[in-house]
Amino acid sequence: MVERDDDPLAALQRAFDELQPPVPQRALGDEDASTRAVVGWARGAYDGLQPPAPVLRLRESPRSATTARSERGQRWRRHAAAAALLLGLGLALRSRPELRPRPPSAEPVDSGPRLVAVADDHLVMRSGNVRLVLITSNSDAPALR
Repeated sequence: MVERDDDPLAALQRAFDELQPPVPQRALGDEDASTRAVVGWARGAYDGLQPPAPVLRLRESPRSATTARSERGQRWRRHAAAAALLLGLGLALRSRPELRPRPPSAEPVDSGPRLVAVADDHLVMRSGNVRLVLITSNSDAPALR
């Protein structure tokens, strides 16, 4: 068991125990009833505190052969469960149909840009999947014809 004198904080504890509380500037009787009740409760709580129990440091006992065997068995069971899970996942993934990329579409590829629509305020051109729309809102601009 650890003696209180062996505690490295024993000197600090003794210094704290020797401290005197400051003298109150006002008498408790001059305060209102709720303040007196709170001070009474705090004093009772503080007086009811027990000093902390010393920390006991126990030596570790050597593990018995039975404990070591049971730990090995648990470790083996965990490894077996992990292996079964990995095997199951591997079989599940293997049985899925292979994902093959879709063949390219058979749509003809445009050889170049072509004019789709023409109006006074816009022009639409297309080249493959790209559509270009030119819009002018300026009334001074010449017509796009």
